[in-house]
Amino acid sequence: MKSNFHETLSYDDVEGSIGLMKNAVVIAAVKGDLDLNLLASYELANRGLNGSGIWVGFDEAKRLHSARVEKKEWVKPSFKTRTAKVKQLEMEAEDMAAENRRLEAENTRLLKAAGKLK
Repeated sequence: MKSNFHETLSYDDVEGSIGLMKNAVVIAAVKGDLDLNLLASYELANRGLNGSGIWVGFDEAKRLHSARVEKKEWVKPSFKTRTAKVKQLEMEAEDMAAENRRLEAENTRLLKAAGKLK
């Protein structure tokens, strides 16, 4: 079976696909923290395609892409660690913002009770 993948791929297809990615994904790829080739191999395996875009079935595709699929090695460990830290910091920032809103509301209530705020 012949693949027509290369015959139908255009620059607009590629540019549009990159445009749909989250900024964090594109930045990770640029920094070398994310290997898009390995990620593409993983995606082909999940679609049951070989490296040429020919349907070979899910089992055969997983076999062909096995090292890349099983280890999910397209993301470097350092990126995973930084990502986890960023998520933790984002959660802490949300907690701090909520506490700040609570304190502002309490301050407003106290000022109103003291007659210093209408």
